[in-house]
Amino acid sequence: MDDSTLDQNCEMNVERFRIVKLHGVRYRCSTCSLLFLSKDSLIHHITITRHTYSNHVKPHDKTQKKIPKVRIPCAPYSHECSICKRNFSRNSQLKSHLETHSENPETQKLLPCNLCNEKCISYSSLTSHISQTHPEIKKNQCSMCKKIYNKSNNLHHHLRVKHFDIEAFTCEYCGKQVTTKTYLRDHINHSHLQIQNYVCSTCGKAYFSRHLLKNHENVHTGVKPYICEVCGKAFSKDASLYTHKISHSNEKRFECSICNKRFLRNTHWRAHLRRHSEDRPYACDLCSFKFVTRHELKKHKLSHSDARPFQCNLCNAAFKRKTDLKQHFKVHK
Repeated sequence: MDDSTLDQNCEMNVERFRIVKLHGVRYRCSTCSLLFLSKDSLIHHITITRHTYSNHVKPHDKTQKKIPKVRIPCAPYSHECSICKRNFSRNSQLKSHLETHSENPETQKLLPCNLCNEKCISYSSLTSHISQTHPEIKKNQCSMCKKIYNKSNNLHHHLRVKHFDIEAFTCEYCGKQVTTKTYLRDHINHSHLQIQNYVCSTCGKAYFSRHLLKNHENVHTGVKPYICEVCGKAFSKDASLYTHKISHSNEKRFECSICNKRFLRNTHWRAHLRRHSEDRPYACDLCSFKFVTRHELKKHKLSHSDARPFQCNLCNAAFKRKTDLKQHFKVHK
């Protein structure tokens, strides 16, 4: 191949990968002429495209410069899951995905819908089928036991463990079960080891996951990528959007199994359930009192302080609690 042909191929392929330096490429596939910045990238390409291995690694004669290795995915989504046919760009992503199936992927059965004869290839496709075909089932509600979850991931975990009898990964500290090793690692780092490896470069605040750090950085930059499809309001955090969406609905999806009281918000429902039990997770560090919610603990701590942050703008009387200030305003009417 002469220099003019090589230059033509180089220019064509470099443009394809949007590389600025036309000759910043050292390795060419002798079968399909794709160009790569490193030998590793070329070998990866050969592996996933199933070319023969003979005489593939050829230096590009146009340059002898040292170029940093950059992995370019020349054949995106080439790793296919044999169970659900989902594709991934890297083998490592496929391996992680396989954890969501059973220990024996080849013998994994299709997931049946208990409302009809449909069988689905994954938990996400099962929940998608239910939402489209059986609208009487609410969002993130288990069609088998009618339990409702605030996130689809939690519903998928519930289906795996409770109804399809698939082994989960159990936390050795608290016994909580999750569906993948990655979720287990994040849970242990966050809840038990307090490991926070992701640090904000602006203020130094640390988080246990990249996702939480990204949400926090959105606050600094003012970026609000989470948009409400009902009113168009934008939020910097996905959790804030989820909470906001509830304001557009009067449907009380969360029901207490003990007294049948219903709630709009998952947090209010969980706090209510604690009142039926002895669970009081918020303890005062100044006395022996424990509380159901963080808000109740905050109000209680005012009793240990002389601070009176709520001041009347009519007579300068000050109070510990906002409710006391509101009651005081009646005096001026």
